[in-house]
Amino acid sequence: MRLVMLFVGAVVVLLMAGCGGSEEGPQPFKVGVASVKITPEKEGLYLGGWGENRRYTKIHDDIYARAIVFERGDTKVAWVALDLVGLMEPDVEDIRARVKDLPPANIVIACSHVHSAPDTIGLWGPDEATCGVDPEYLEFVKARTADAIKQALQATHVARVRLAQAKAPARCAINHQDAATIDSTISILQAVNPADEPVATVVNWACHPECLDKHNLEITSDYVHWLRQVVEADTGAPCIFFNGALGGMVSPDIEEHTFAEAERVGTTVGQVVVEALKEAEGPLRPDLAFRSEKVTVPVANETLRQAAKVGL
Repeated sequence: MRLVMLFVGAVVVLLMAGCGGSEEGPQPFKVGVASVKITPEKEGLYLGGWGENRRYTKIHDDIYARAIVFERGDTKVAWVALDLVGLMEPDVEDIRARVKDLPPANIVIACSHVHSAPDTIGLWGPDEATCGVDPEYLEFVKARTADAIKQALQATHVARVRLAQAKAPARCAINHQDAATIDSTISILQAVNPADEPVATVVNWACHPECLDKHNLEITSDYVHWLRQVVEADTGAPCIFFNGALGGMVSPDIEEHTFAEAERVGTTVGQVVVEALKEAEGPLRPDLAFRSEKVTVPVANETLRQAAKVGL
């Protein structure tokens, strides 16, 4: 059996070798997990998303960099999920360069694209012409993210994987451009120790974390906060969320932009994940292969081209 997990633009191929026993052989399959807070310690940073000049006033829930490392033989791969609107390529490459025990290409970094975390791209400062990134906070994020990867590398232990899929329930996500075109699949990978106890649960689902709108001035990971809480309460292990193909654009199907609606969406999807895990396939001991490729896309928007030329 072969399962291809398509996460955040890279391909990790898990070649399932069967359930396996206690005998690991010369190349055991291992998993390591780490989670570090990237909640800002500095006050008044600009929030990324929705519009300019949104300074946060309080913290509703902590935001994180969460890393999971897969290892077998000479192959090691790290997936990292951040509760941020995004990171530019030079910052991603900077994080990769700080981790000496992994090839840079084997570190896959993804952001949830939440609209209620500090601006780490620069588009949402006090006005359209002023960068909204705080350099001290960006350095903090990069250092903490590299720490999460290093901690996960140091924490690897023999593991198996369990695999499941489910459909997102109604009234959780909608494609505002084309309601008939939406990927409602929730893909789930759970790492377990040899005693079949959960080590981590990875959830992949496509929906912007933007239950809160431009009027919200609180730091939050949006519905992802409650999704992780539900899964972690049931499994006793960290939950790592990776967003899927959001397009233009898949967003929460909500009646109003409130924390109550964010809790409803996250809790509902989290409960679906928990139920799907009861029917998961495994535990399986996989082989591990990794491949990535850089793709460049030409910019056709002339306004964007001119803005880049003048340094905006």
